[in-house]
Amino acid sequence: MKNARLLIVLLLNCLAVKAQQEFEFTANCRSAQEAILHFKFSSAKTLLLKERKANPNNLIPFYLDNYIDFLSIIISEEKSRFELVKANKDIRLELIEKGNKKSPYYLLTLAEINLQWAFARIKFNEYLTAALEVNRAYKMLELNQQKFPDFVLTKKCLGLLHAAVGTIPDEYKWAVKLFGFSGSIKQGEEEVKEVLEATLHQPEFAGFNSETQLLLSVIDLNLADNSKYVENSLIPTLSKQKELNVVQLFCYANSCFKLGKTDDGIVALEKYKISKDSFPFYYLYYLLGQAKLNRLDADANVSLEKYLKGFKGINFIKAANLRLSWHYLLAGDLQKYRLYQRKIKEQGSALVDEDKQAKRESELNQTPTIALLKARLLFDGGYYSRAQNELKKTDSRKIKAVKDKLEIVYRLARIYHKQNSLDLAIANYELTLQNGSSYPYYFAANSALQLGLIYESQHNIGKAKEYYTRCLSLKEHEYQNSISQKAKAGLNRLGN
Repeated sequence: MKNARLLIVLLLNCLAVKAQQEFEFTANCRSAQEAILHFKFSSAKTLLLKERKANPNNLIPFYLDNYIDFLSIIISEEKSRFELVKANKDIRLELIEKGNKKSPYYLLTLAEINLQWAFARIKFNEYLTAALEVNRAYKMLELNQQKFPDFVLTKKCLGLLHAAVGTIPDEYKWAVKLFGFSGSIKQGEEEVKEVLEATLHQPEFAGFNSETQLLLSVIDLNLADNSKYVENSLIPTLSKQKELNVVQLFCYANSCFKLGKTDDGIVALEKYKISKDSFPFYYLYYLLGQAKLNRLDADANVSLEKYLKGFKGINFIKAANLRLSWHYLLAGDLQKYRLYQRKIKEQGSALVDEDKQAKRESELNQTPTIALLKARLLFDGGYYSRAQNELKKTDSRKIKAVKDKLEIVYRLARIYHKQNSLDLAIANYELTLQNGSSYPYYFAANSALQLGLIYESQHNIGKAKEYYTRCLSLKEHEYQNSISQKAKAGLNRLGN
């Protein structure tokens, strides 16, 4: 009897250990992960329900459920959706905390759920709670790295956080010091590259490939000022695939547009269609409409109007209306130009830089000079020769507005820079900086940033730091958040 009792105790202990150890990416979980990346959230939930029934002790379904909530909130920006599902966070964390602490997925899943909710809260101005969640996630990821140094997946989000540390705005530097964050752009970039390599060669991490591609493109294009990976590896790799999931499609198109490969990005996005079984990603229509306007396409309005009709969030509404007003101005329809100019004032918020810029431009009540507007749009699309030809049509002697005079010189600087005529670019950037520093336009600040980038590329560290610092000294201008972030990233790269 004594031996039988001992056998039962041992069996129960084994079952308890087995229950705790189940952080397992089963076939159902991998299929659900793939469905999530295609934004087929209903199909993913069906697969996760099936997994719970087959393996009730597996905790990965709760982690993937949270990823669905996170994406749906971030993409839709609907406050009602956020409020409806926010209680799920604590329920999932409580369940995962009962898991096996000896698994490398234990702290990883806890950290990423915290981090996902932090990003979601930022959308709705819950900054204090978001900061606490980022801090919690950072400490968990650092601890997981110490406990499981060979578990490369920890470096996916940890690398992003390390890269972001150097670009924290001045008003939040106290939080970085208080929380004990550290890291650099280079460190973060290398860590995420290590994860990407693992997703290509280790089957258990393959499901994280698309997400890691996106994170690395964000770091390289926005923080590291190093587009080599994106241009030489990411874009060619994705362009060869027969089908892209939605995350890859966004990553590919966004990278193409940032690198002036507008035609390629447009071709990719024109294939995107919202189906009945997929969660709508209306922002892709905004990107497509913006890109088509940059190419001066006659049907640019179609995608922008789809975005405004379908999207229920608050961001890029003013920006879409601004671009529609430009579209109709270029088409010679002044009535619709004025209509969408009014809508800029009436609709959307002014939280992101593009909406702030749209609000400023509408408040100026100045109809853009057609040739300058075309040059600006063509430049943004990477059509530099066409943009230069438009500038040639302007007679600077007839230009009266200060903004237009500054923009002509600034736009020439940007074109010369992209054409690698650096002496001409520097001269025009300097002139823009000299004449435009006292105005609220972004021309002077971005000229200082671009001068910093030029001198950094020439390994003239002193000059580069000088211009990055000069950029940060200019306040209350258009696109201040994004321009300042890039200047801070430049100083961070140079060890300041």
